[in-house]
Parts: sequence; C-alpha cells; structure tokens
Amino acid sequence: MAKKALGKLLHRRDRNPLFHHLIGYIWKREFLQQRGYHFHLLLAFDGEHVQESAKLALEIGNYWSVVATEGTGAFLDCKRYKDDFRSGGIGTLKGGNPKERQKFHKTLIYLTKTDYYISLVDGEHGRNLGKGQLSRSKKDPKR
Repeated sequence: MAKKALGKLLHRRDRNPLFHHLIGYIWKREFLQQRGYHFHLLLAFDGEHVQESAKLALEIGNYWSVVATEGTGAFLDCKRYKDDFRSGGIGTLKGGNPKERQKFHKTLIYLTKTDYYISLVDGEHGRNLGKGQLSRSKKDPKR
C-alpha cells in the first residue's frame, strides 16, 4: 500500500503543478515497529522559482495525505518542526554556507544508512531507496 502511494505521488509529477520546479528527489522506505512502513522524502526544487518552501511542503503533504494515500496516510514536515529533529530539516541551501551544507550531508547519510530491520520484516525484499531527477530535455538550457 505505501509503495503504491509513493508511486502515485511521483508518477505524474511532470503534470502536477506542485512539482513544476522539481529538479530531483530521494526517497527511503523504513519500518518501525510502532509505526509500520513509512517514507522519508527529500525533494529538490529550483530555488530561482520556489521561494515559499514551507507553503509548498504543506501542499505536497496534503496531496500525499488526501490523494496519494486516499486518506490513509499522514505527513510530517521536518523543517516545520525543526526543534524536534537533530538536523532540523533542510530548507533552502545556499552554496557557500558550510553549516547548511553540513546539515544536508547529515541528511543524506541518514537517508542512505542501511536499515537491517526492514530486511527482517519485509517479505517482498523490494527497493528501500530510490531517486529521480529531471530529464535533460526538460532542464533549463541556460544551465
């Protein structure tokens, strides 16, 4: 069910205005005994076009909860509740800021860490990590 919902969220991203300026993403599936399966999703948007990341995160989270999971899912925006998380969510990255780059690096390490527990409970042995990026033909030719 959760994998199907993720597919529904990402499959038609080129036609969904919420993802108009999306340039890439990383997802990770985890399993916790208390919560069951859940996903972490890192979305990268073109900062020249997206300045209101908090509003966009809320809209994407609502789309996930209502449309992708057909009302059975929930979302949590780590940036919105940054005091509750060690890395506090990422937000906008500015290339020259070493603190922001370090926070991004820590997030990537977390997303790519091996989850041994999911292998024990997952009978289908599917992928637990994935990525995507905008195809070259759709990228801004000036870049």
